[in-house]
Amino acid sequence: MLQITSLTISTRTQRLLANKQDQINILANYTQEVQKASTLWDGKSSTSIYFSEIKAKLKKMAVAHHTCNYCENETGSHVEHIFPKSLYPDKTFVWDNYLWACSICNSDYKGSKFKTFNAPNTPQHTDITPLNPRNYNRPNNDALLINPRSENPMHFLWLDLKTGVFVERQNQRTRDWWRANYTIELLALNNREELVKGRKKAYNEYWNMLNRYINVLNATNFNELDAAYSQATPVPRNKAFNFIQTQCCLNIQEAILTYPHPTVWEEMKRQHLHYPKLANLFTQIPTALTWSI
Repeated sequence: MLQITSLTISTRTQRLLANKQDQINILANYTQEVQKASTLWDGKSSTSIYFSEIKAKLKKMAVAHHTCNYCENETGSHVEHIFPKSLYPDKTFVWDNYLWACSICNSDYKGSKFKTFNAPNTPQHTDITPLNPRNYNRPNNDALLINPRSENPMHFLWLDLKTGVFVERQNQRTRDWWRANYTIELLALNNREELVKGRKKAYNEYWNMLNRYINVLNATNFNELDAAYSQATPVPRNKAFNFIQTQCCLNIQEAILTYPHPTVWEEMKRQHLHYPKLANLFTQIPTALTWSI
């Protein structure tokens, strides 16, 4: 998971969202707000101008070319409420509470599951998932789930590049440790075999693309460039060699920055000094350390 850069929606769409949210916030009690939030959300038109803009902006903000911001493995398709609308009706039509996610993460794993801390500065927490028997009291906003709209998940998580498994980065049983632990478990980031395999594959692909980039950069003529670029069709020769060489490098860079599992790329940069062979690659192209998703 990576922190994403938020975009601004149009004033028109902001007003439409605010109007919908006001219809919820004006109600007398929490239970009524939850019911109204569900009714308004289910009754919205998914093809309306404002909702189309929301989806388009979320897609643009998403990591690795419209990929799900949670698993980074599947193409996003859902507008996800980070704070579930069934628990936080006051965030149902709030732009900052939306995230682009895949149907698997959104429906099969996260859904309305949620935990919050019991009090500030303490690690004790409570499962407030609506399916659990509980009084319908308004929950606090001190969530365990890492919010990629407002936080950097890499502060909490560390990816083992050898195994493709996430581990908690902070001291055990602290608030930050619990947040990492809950996020990993809730989204099954380590329990879904396809995700772990995908991260391992991504590591190899990023490694190979870096090597290709170096070989392209070191080519001195078109024949060497063809061999280094390794594509089915030869590189064009209708322009100056240096121009074509630069375009090949830019194409590889774009491929790196749009490949699934971009967290693997960011971890390769963060951890490169721990791996001599990886450090050697970045030593040859130090500018790659500045390439960000």
